[in-house]
Order: sequence, then C-alpha cells, then structure tokens
Amino acid sequence: MNGEFSGESDKITFEIVNAVNQKKIILVYKDDLHNPDVIFALLSEILSTSILSLIWVCWREPSNVVKDKFEIFECECDNIHIIDTISNVVEDDSTVIHSPKNYSGILIDIKKFIRNKEHILVLDILDISLGLEDKNIFTRFLSSILNVSRDSKGTVLTSITEDLHEPSVKRMIYPLFDVVLHVHSNRIQIESDIGKKDFFYEIKNGKLLLRPFPVADIAEINEIFNITTEEISQLDETINKHLALFNCDVN
Repeated sequence: MNGEFSGESDKITFEIVNAVNQKKIILVYKDDLHNPDVIFALLSEILSTSILSLIWVCWREPSNVVKDKFEIFECECDNIHIIDTISNVVEDDSTVIHSPKNYSGILIDIKKFIRNKEHILVLDILDISLGLEDKNIFTRFLSSILNVSRDSKGTVLTSITEDLHEPSVKRMIYPLFDVVLHVHSNRIQIESDIGKKDFFYEIKNGKLLLRPFPVADIAEINEIFNITTEEISQLDETINKHLALFNCDVN
C-alpha cells in the first residue's frame, strides 16, 4: 500500500469516525457475507480517537474470543466491561455472565456500566437473539438499550446478517439506528439521514482501510445520453439515407 492511499484512507476513516460519534450504528452484512472483523476494525478506530468506556455484549462469541480480538485489532481502552451470554466462565472482574434471554439483567448491568459516562456499547451481532425470542419482544428490549445509551450520549455499534431475516425484521430494526453501514465483500455503503456514500474497504494487519468508490456523475451521463425528440428524428433521417444508399448499391 503506497503512502498516498494510506493518507487518503486515514482521512476517510477519521471523517467516518467523527460522523458516527454518539450515534447508533448497525452494520448490515450483505450477499450472505458475515465478516465480524469489520466491527472490530471500526471499533479500534473509534477508540483511537476518544477515551471511552467500552461495554461489549456477547451474543455470538464468548468473552475470551472477544478479548483475543481486542488484542489483534488493538482495541485499547482502560475501562472495559463484557456481558457474556455464551459461556459460563468468568475469567476476571471485567466480565459478567447472563443467559441470552435475561433481558432485564443485561439491561441493569448495561445501565450500571454506563453510569452516565461517555461510552461505546457493542451488541455483537443480533442474528442469534432475533432467532431466540419473539422479534417484537427483542425489538422493545433493543430499543430500551438504545435509549439508555442515547441519554448518556454514547455510541452504539452492532451488526446483522440481512439474508438470514425476513423483510419485516429490516422494517423493525433499521429505523432504530442513526447510521446503517451496508457491508459487501469489498464495499461499504454508509446510509444516514444526510444520504448515502460508498467506499471500497479492506482490513490489513488489523486496520480498516478505505478509499472512495468511483461513482459516475449522473448529470454528465444524462448530458451524454439524453437525446431530444428532434435529435432522434435527425438521427433516424440520417440512418434511413444510409440504408437507401446501401440498398441502391446492393441492387
């Protein structure tokens, strides 16, 4: 990777991190893609710009796996709390154990760990929880979590695999978030209230690298291909003349 690309990527990443500050963000994995590394890479970038308290709710991977990835992606934070709904082993004081459907207990601990401080809350991936519980019940629980974090001016980061769920899930879940990141195999589309923007991405040595996605200028395309009725008539007339000459030559 050359220096020019690195500098451009750093600038784009910095702008995105600032844009998602104190927002509720959901990564939507597209095309049957599930790439959990994206959420760790994005988390690392967010933590590198701010001193935050980190709360991570494990719904897919146990706390020991999550901690190993913290090291790989250099997710550095002095104040880390993990709510583990996968394993039954508490390795240190930073981890608490809950069953996946103990929503009241999870919410109580989230409130306790936030303590009205600046924070980032990561909800792992929503696929498993949406499969365990009535979707309306889980959506209300998720909405409660987001409201608690919003009141404390926190940032929330989570993900979902779109192809695993019915369209009704999209209608229930996506509106709860300020920013939707549609993650393809090599492209991320950022969707928010100010519009959409696309980027190529890759993860290299634990770092998220971004570069602009080339988008054609629609106005320029229209200018090239927008032929008026008069121009179409002139074109038809020219073609007919050439066909008449061709037929004369053949005959």
